[in-house]
Amino acid sequence: MAYGYRLQYDPDSGKSLGWVIDPEQAKVVRMIVDDILAGKSRSGIAKRLNAQGVPPPRPRWFLQRIRGLVEAHQNPDEWARLLARMSSEEHRAVATKIVERVRAGEAPRNIRAQLNKDNVPYVLPMQWSLTTITKIALSKPAAGLRVYQGQVMTEVVTDQDGRTVTDEHGEPVTRPIKVQWEPIITRDEHTRLSLLLSKTRTGPLRDGERVKYWWSGIAVCGVCDSPVTRSTDEGTGRYQCRARGCVSRQQDLLDAWLMEQAVQLLERPDAARLFRLQEQAADASKAERELVAARAELEKWRTAAGAGEVSLESFSAIEPGLLDRVGRAQRHWDRATAVAPILQDVIGPQARQVLAELTITQLRAVLRHTARSSLRGMVEISARYFFEPCVVSTNFMPPKYADRTAALVSWNTDATVSDCPV
Repeated sequence: MAYGYRLQYDPDSGKSLGWVIDPEQAKVVRMIVDDILAGKSRSGIAKRLNAQGVPPPRPRWFLQRIRGLVEAHQNPDEWARLLARMSSEEHRAVATKIVERVRAGEAPRNIRAQLNKDNVPYVLPMQWSLTTITKIALSKPAAGLRVYQGQVMTEVVTDQDGRTVTDEHGEPVTRPIKVQWEPIITRDEHTRLSLLLSKTRTGPLRDGERVKYWWSGIAVCGVCDSPVTRSTDEGTGRYQCRARGCVSRQQDLLDAWLMEQAVQLLERPDAARLFRLQEQAADASKAERELVAARAELEKWRTAAGAGEVSLESFSAIEPGLLDRVGRAQRHWDRATAVAPILQDVIGPQARQVLAELTITQLRAVLRHTARSSLRGMVEISARYFFEPCVVSTNFMPPKYADRTAALVSWNTDATVSDCPV
């Protein structure tokens, strides 16, 4: 059951009558949606709700949780620690009662069903988090959309004669099936939230002001492909595999090495060809045309509905499809414009100077879009080190460090070995 709703039961038969809005939870949903659309951070919203003591969405009871209580009860020390984590005597009483029911022979499956039907809260404390806020903001049921296996259930629109209605491309027009519960937010708000939060998830990564190092989170381990992070073990700054510590390299030397290779590629006369900016620019232009056309189509229908030229019923039938088209066009445009602009400002003979003037956040944005670095074990070839796809000189580094640092760099270009600077 979606947050913001509760089940209503027939007082005589006990049968479910469907979802009804839970007033207190619905207020929280509205607050989350309004705050996100107003530009407030989701982590800030979570902190505020926790500070106010607002109960987070309760997890449903699962068989594993019931069996976990029973198993913990078999060990007195473990059971005592578990009870100590519970925030109230009521929760401790619920946990104890569950164990007693299981030991008396009642099936855990029946206990689970009864607990969920009675909306008995889970006994261990929960907290609001960025993930929780995001899930509630993107809740499809809250927008009046029925979901099956993660997909919104739709139906084909037909005219008065029962014929399928098609759009300008000849595709059948669909609409979400009608639901019997009252929405908490509008579908337009849901679409705006989906666009906003999808852009956050799939658009350019933003490091914020906390990041300090060039390649942390950008370079990946050449052994296990885990992100590389900076470690300060033994008092020496090093990049190392975050997952298993497969590789470890001295930070300042690797920074200098990899940065020089990035600069050499960005300074090349044919850098625009290597990084395919023309194709990206063309794709961005196409995406912009799609977005403008989709928005114009939606606005045309809205204007017609407002003027009474199209019935509200007809407009409601086609609006979800139009909003979906706008959403797809927006995401296409976001992807198409994510890389090209920042590289267009950097590539060329001025690359070294431009990079030197960037903030760490801006610099990492450039590095993220130009290269994917993998730390590997050293491979020495004729006093040089093997890079992919090119063999590059390391003579700008102090000779005494030449045997202490190694890297494999796969650049996001079409360069071949013969193209690469030596």
